[in-house]
Amino acid sequence: MLGPTVTTTFFKAVAALPVHGQCQEILENYHQSQVMILSSETGFGSTQVPQLLVYDEYASGLQIACPQPRRLAARELASRVADEMGVVLGEEVGYKIRGEQMVGDKITAKSGYHDDLWNDFESHLAIRTKFEAYGTDEIKIPECHSFVPSDHPSFFKNHPGLVEAAQSECDVPTCALITERIWPLPEATRTLLIERYCATRIKEKALADQANKDCLVRPYLGSSRGKSDGRFFSLRNFKIHLNQMVDIQLDVVAMARRMAVAMAIMHWAAKTDARDVEFVLGSSTLKKQPTAETWELAKQQPHQYIGPPSARLEDVFHRTTELWILDFNQVRPITMDAAGVAQAVQAATINDPYLPKPLQKSAAEIEVWNAFVKSYLITSRRILEDHHGENDMALPGMFLQGLIDVQREKQAV
Repeated sequence: MLGPTVTTTFFKAVAALPVHGQCQEILENYHQSQVMILSSETGFGSTQVPQLLVYDEYASGLQIACPQPRRLAARELASRVADEMGVVLGEEVGYKIRGEQMVGDKITAKSGYHDDLWNDFESHLAIRTKFEAYGTDEIKIPECHSFVPSDHPSFFKNHPGLVEAAQSECDVPTCALITERIWPLPEATRTLLIERYCATRIKEKALADQANKDCLVRPYLGSSRGKSDGRFFSLRNFKIHLNQMVDIQLDVVAMARRMAVAMAIMHWAAKTDARDVEFVLGSSTLKKQPTAETWELAKQQPHQYIGPPSARLEDVFHRTTELWILDFNQVRPITMDAAGVAQAVQAATINDPYLPKPLQKSAAEIEVWNAFVKSYLITSRRILEDHHGENDMALPGMFLQGLIDVQREKQAV
């Protein structure tokens, strides 16, 4: 963690290092991008890039965080950066590793984790309330039970099991958000995914791996790049792409409609940009399947089909499986105007490719986009005609056009 105190040590040292020739290019990309990935040889910039950023005017008053995989690596990196900057370790530069830390008052920025968690709590409640108000059961939102501040006098003492489970992930006590658990997908679905998409050489290992019981699936309707030849396989947060969903005959049109309803409610009822929300397939309470009553059977001719109208017996969207939405910590409010639409478009385009994409070529891609558009406009109109003026009715169309414009620009590059 670095603070913004300026010395000349860095500028003298960096001139002799490989990173020096790319400093301006790195800063230009940093100024223009929300996410930037640098790939280089060892020794290129692990200590230099953080310093380059902290001296930049964009980082004024901010903190540069450098995650490391091991304690020794974190201590060594902090020590090297402090030496190169000519500062005392624990002042402008420090480290924090679970219960061990060396940070001082001069490290001006504070972690945004607690603020993110509180924003998650507030946004979660607001969005869930709007889902209930519009009576949709097409998509599930976990119940949000409580927010616990880190200084609560008794919560963590009363839940020692929770403390023990959390110690490998964070320092306790800490702020906590208590929500409903999304249960993993049933065994039949997990087995199907492994049989279809796990490489043959590791299939038996994947079937026996207990960790694969924790299976939530991220449906990427906006990507058709699913493959099944990877060296590793895990069902934890498994990403299933549109081509794979079509392959196992999931009802992708129904899924697109459900996502559209969710986005319309988050945009125009909750008035948020839905930034970084996640859609997952998981289980909930077992749903009782409708059965034909005796009097209904009397009306039917013998040996005719009697069952779900879709004639689909897939495990997904039947029995216990539901489409869930979660993770609201990055959600921000929007204004009901062009600026708000632009914010919503930007949030949608930087998220994982859950939503269908426009201007695609395959029949499946075109079908899910059209289904998304139709349901989004219908739900948006239902929301806006209740409490908004005629000018607001154009906003949903502007959002969809924004997605089209972004995709057209990408394809033109």
